[in-house]
Amino acid sequence: MNKKILYIANVVCGTLLPLESFATTCPNGTTLNSTCWKCGSDCYGYIQDKTLYIIGNGIFDTNSKTYGKSYYNDYYPKWRDASYNSVIIQGKTSGGTGITTISANAFHGVANLQSITIPNSVTSIGDNAFFQARPLQSISIPSSVKTIGDAAFAHATGLKNVSLHSGLVSIGISAFYGASNLENITIPNSVTQIGSSAFENATALTSINIPDSVNSIESGTFRRCTNLQSVVLGSGIKSIGSEAFNGASNLKSINIPDSVTSIGTHAFKNASSLTALIIPDSVTTISQSAFDGVNLSDLTTSAENLKKYFSALGGLKAGADGKINITCTSGDCETFLKNKYKNNTAMLKALGFLPSSTEAASDDNTTDGGNGSNTNENEDQHSGNEISENSAPTDIMDNSETSSQKSADQPMAEGNRRIKRIYTVEEAARVSKPTGNTFMLRYK
Repeated sequence: MNKKILYIANVVCGTLLPLESFATTCPNGTTLNSTCWKCGSDCYGYIQDKTLYIIGNGIFDTNSKTYGKSYYNDYYPKWRDASYNSVIIQGKTSGGTGITTISANAFHGVANLQSITIPNSVTSIGDNAFFQARPLQSISIPSSVKTIGDAAFAHATGLKNVSLHSGLVSIGISAFYGASNLENITIPNSVTQIGSSAFENATALTSINIPDSVNSIESGTFRRCTNLQSVVLGSGIKSIGSEAFNGASNLKSINIPDSVTSIGTHAFKNASSLTALIIPDSVTTISQSAFDGVNLSDLTTSAENLKKYFSALGGLKAGADGKINITCTSGDCETFLKNKYKNNTAMLKALGFLPSSTEAASDDNTTDGGNGSNTNENEDQHSGNEISENSAPTDIMDNSETSSQKSADQPMAEGNRRIKRIYTVEEAARVSKPTGNTFMLRYK
């Protein structure tokens, strides 16, 4: 009888190996130097020509006393220090499931791993599975994989390209933490959860698109991604967590969708290249210091959210051109800003409320906008009285005064000066000229 021989391709070396050469049991024990060793209840490993073959069914298990070796009270693969640079994992076979799980720590710290083939039978990649697999430069994760575990590719500093496919549901906490050479990654629409710090310190990443299926940007997700320039957030995002983009110093553009209701503490701290921002009316919470270190040239928001922005930031800062444009989507932003900066000429200029060539806006009945002199011969001026920042509540330039109010005033002598009216602090602020940090009180 002719004996049928199945072959598995060695894609690295270009050779064909008989499947029968992988024994159904490990004949020479389970030590690292064996020709074959068990890696699960129905899983066997074999190294040939610098390639590690994983065959069998079920869990590729290296995180146990039975199939791993003790290392700092945890368990790691027995071939961790073996000499190989590529891995091929067997997929489904007739009558078998193939390898379904790459367990925690499976390739933790493997010194020379440069490539790996993951078949469509695998449904999950465990925690720390490729932790510190530094030589690994690229990986394609098939659509069968539903979950990528915590720190699965953390500190895989050689990793440049990751291909994720539709079917993936979750990316774990710190999954790509410190993958400092990661340049490209596409997150499929099937993903619903991205763990905190998932891409923290991925300093080569320049852009990212978050699909509509994801409902939150967790804390620290893109913290210290110093080369990240463009972020597109999907319409399902409801919250941007604390420090989500903290230290993303080259971030130039990001959309905050109408679905977002909260922006966390330090969410955009030191995102110093961000010059334009739209905060939608849907946002109800802007946490403390959310925008520390951000100098916007253009801000679009409601009056209500402008107040929250101020509270979180401590005030506006002008952009690189010395100006800031506020587009108000609802409410009265203008009055709020004028009240806020009534004694800050530089900021009033930056906001466009004062001409850049003068200290204050002038009007027909008040001042000439230069030295505070009176242009109406029937009015005189008292330059010795000033209203401090704490006492003047507003800078609305309103000189209107009814005749009945004037007639009710009692004349009051002051040397050779006739003071026709004594103004309250509030009234003085309305009719007086702001100069620097004070109001020059005019008498009529």
